[in-house]
Amino acid sequence: MKAERQPDQAEAESLEAAVAQAIEACDGDLRATIRALLVANEFLETQISHGYRRGVKHGRSTAIRDNANGLALAREL
Repeated sequence: MKAERQPDQAEAESLEAAVAQAIEACDGDLRATIRALLVANEFLETQISHGYRRGVKHGRSTAIRDNANGLALAREL
């Protein structure tokens, strides 16, 4: 069985900051946060799948920007 890589301290802190930011963006409502993340994930999957079919390659900054847009859209729902 392959051992899972443990995140280092900086990665763990970055993840915790991202979690806090997502919750804060939804005014502390955990259900709204989960909903927003699910909508953002679906949006990214659609974008990646469409781009993959077309052979488009985007950098990480595009995915981050799209994720932020997805969170904003989900909050409006």
